Amino acid sequence: MFLMAPWAGRLRDSTLRYGGASYPMPVDGTGWALHGTVLARPWTVDVEAPDHVELSVPLEEPWPWPGTVRATWRLRPDRLEASIVVEAATVAFPASAGWHPWFRRSLGRGDPLVVDVPGSTMLERGADHLPTGRVLEPRPAGPYDDTFPLPGGTTTLAWPGALRLECRSDCRYAVLFDENAGAVCLEPQSAPPDGLNTAPDLVFPGRPLTARAEWSWSSVPG
Repeated sequence: MFLMAPWAGRLRDSTLRYGGASYPMPVDGTGWALHGTVLARPWTVDVEAPDHVELSVPLEEPWPWPGTVRATWRLRPDRLEASIVVEAATVAFPASAGWHPWFRRSLGRGDPLVVDVPGSTMLERGADHLPTGRVLEPRPAGPYDDTFPLPGGTTTLAWPGALRLECRSDCRYAVLFDENAGAVCLEPQSAPPDGLNTAPDLVFPGRPLTARAEWSWSSVPG
């Protein structure tokens, strides 16, 4: 599970557009500016304790504005709690954030993974895999590489007869990707893909973007 900031998902044309200016962002091996700038950066460990860790990484070029991303991970007996904070240092800028966990389809016991994304809508996906702006009824089956608004902020993954995993988040969207034969992604995001251009949160000095999520688990008797 990696952290996505200061944006989550793809950027259209791999470019950030803000304040009348365009800022090309670097692309990865997929040909996209994808999942922010801090995925492969080294983080500083600010606090380390038996049950939690607090990390930080500066926002630097090619990101146009100075700032900091902070992450907290806290392990409880029955859940993992996480938070992301995107801070602006001197000027306001658009931002989104989220997490990109992968889940095995099979645990070697119980039945294969079943994913439940609540809500009655999904965002239409264009040929470029980015939302078109239209809202649709969800398709009954995948394959998915799609964005779902989260009215209740909760998604569920279950391996019947083995394990149930519930994610609660204050993020407004979840991206479900199930085009991999062995694993599925269910990603809480504060904005949809390309949301940095279409539906960003504005981060001001002293007023950061904060996202929170927790993954709780319970055994399911076989």
